[in-house]
Amino acid sequence: MLANQLWSVLSVNLPKKMSTNTVQNLIACTVKYIGPTDYRGSRIKMSLPRFEETLTIPYNYEARDAEQGAVIFLTDNGCEPIARACAADHSTILLFSFDSTDSLLSLFRK
Repeated sequence: MLANQLWSVLSVNLPKKMSTNTVQNLIACTVKYIGPTDYRGSRIKMSLPRFEETLTIPYNYEARDAEQGAVIFLTDNGCEPIARACAADHSTILLFSFDSTDSLLSLFRK
């Protein structure tokens, strides 16, 4: 289902003939809001299902919501937002372009 949603977004902008020079590196990132506890403030959990990596960051209170907080964080670290989708479990799926798999994974392994 996710693949169909992403393909419908991407197929509109794809060139008729693709070459390796025009193909972007894209990754889906799942974003969830984690509410505060007695000991911790609100957080944002981002997951890269493709690489089975997760990253939890403090909630950005200047952002409108967890999705925007994740977009700000990933944009500040060299990723470019492409699209978003809502999942059945109320999480958000963000599609980003990135330059290097190694730099993306190092961000999630901090």
